[in-house]
Amino acid sequence: MKSRFANIPIAVTVAAAVAVLGACAAPVDGKNPAAGSTPSAADSATAPTLAEQTGEALDDAVAAARDAGLTASSHDASDLSRTPLRTSAWTVCFEERTAKTVDFGVVRAKEPCPAKDKEPIPWPTLPDLVGLTTDKAAAKLRAEGIRSAKLRIVSPFKDVTVPAEAGDWTVCFTDPEAGADITSAVRVIELEAVKPETSCPKTSGGYLDRTNDPDYKPAPKPTPTPTPTPKPARPHRRRNPPPHPPARRRPHPLTRRNPATPVAPPTASRRGSGPVRSAPRTGPTDAPPRAP
Repeated sequence: MKSRFANIPIAVTVAAAVAVLGACAAPVDGKNPAAGSTPSAADSATAPTLAEQTGEALDDAVAAARDAGLTASSHDASDLSRTPLRTSAWTVCFEERTAKTVDFGVVRAKEPCPAKDKEPIPWPTLPDLVGLTTDKAAAKLRAEGIRSAKLRIVSPFKDVTVPAEAGDWTVCFTDPEAGADITSAVRVIELEAVKPETSCPKTSGGYLDRTNDPDYKPAPKPTPTPTPTPKPARPHRRRNPPPHPPARRRPHPLTRRNPATPVAPPTASRRGSGPVRSAPRTGPTDAPPRAP
């Protein structure tokens, strides 16, 4: 007859083996599974992931990378090799990830991204805005991707002030001129415009009202031409009157010659060889008688 205590060593051995196996299968800390075990689907869903950060500010992208457990770094995406010190002033264009790191290629805020990393920035050029209203000019700048520069509206005349609402004013000049590259150095785009129904001047910097110019000098008034005083009429006179014929002298009645009376020839003088005086004539003669 066998003793009832004959199977006791076998039972103790089996119980010890079950305890060892249970200890091996139990979790170490209640959260992480034992070595060699596979994590559950719930644990995989709670692991943080980094979303696409292109177009985001650099400081926001770095914060998201840290939340995802990645080490973030950055570099200038252009060919200028600048150092992005103030992360809020840079925008992400490219990103390169590894298992534990992410590197962001960035440009300054409002700068266009290059086509590829480390290539030149494709700066936009200023379109021709002359003749457009200021509202249409601003819309055209936005369509061209020009957002880095501030838009300012001024008048080409020194004596005109532009009101706050000048959307219907016409652009006459731009600074810089059309075709210029709008780089990050261009902080302001100036539109010189005139109000409706006002013509654009030939040059900028003048005065709409010339009398407002400090150097303006009015033209001297013309001296009135004096009205000539009419002269009194003069009698008509010939400039070169013909000479008057000499006045005919009337012969003296006593010297009047009678052609019917014959003239006596001279006679010899009594006292010498001279001619003799003739006797006085009885009739009229041409010459008066001589004194004795």
